[in-house]
Amino acid sequence: MAAPAVPFYGKDVDRLARLSIAYKALMESETFLANWPVTVATPAVFKERINSYQSAYEAAINCDRRAIAARITAGEEAGRTWQKIVNYACSTEQDNSSLLEQMGALTKARKSTSTYPPRQLYAPDLVVVNVDQRGGVRASCSRERRRYTYDVQVTEGDPRVEEGWYHKASFGDCTKMDMDGFQSGKDYSFRCRMIGRDNSLGPWSLTVTIMVT
Repeated sequence: MAAPAVPFYGKDVDRLARLSIAYKALMESETFLANWPVTVATPAVFKERINSYQSAYEAAINCDRRAIAARITAGEEAGRTWQKIVNYACSTEQDNSSLLEQMGALTKARKSTSTYPPRQLYAPDLVVVNVDQRGGVRASCSRERRRYTYDVQVTEGDPRVEEGWYHKASFGDCTKMDMDGFQSGKDYSFRCRMIGRDNSLGPWSLTVTIMVT
């Protein structure tokens, strides 16, 4: 099959969320991972480039020109790696359509005669609390806990400044979203949104700000 173009567009936070979903789907496909060719970047390399993009994005929050240039380069590298993996998935003899859908590179076709409209994504009811682990928190939402992927973003500055938000983690179960690596005694703001199976993005939750212990 012809390889589709990966949906690598929009804001950096949206790109990072899609990359994380693609990597998670890739790692859960044991059959596809077997006999990986030496000519294609490995999943480990893909993960390294996602991490590099995440780090470069966070470093560029203060609008330093060099940091912004590094962020652009890192983003392009991650996007190209994602595209090469998708190209490889489309070149094999096995049908990888399901994997491509999970990676967000292929939209599942819907019959126009369907009587069931797509489920509307809503803003999650986010709660964030401290846990016993130093520098750790637990976020949760009460409904639809396994139907979607949940994208959690964090900012250390003014939550009204969009450029300060960055992707922290993605979860399949929103009832127990544990995160760590925060600085104790510092205020952090959190927000969460649902990501549908077709890679559609839901609205953000209300912002929750806490001092991490």
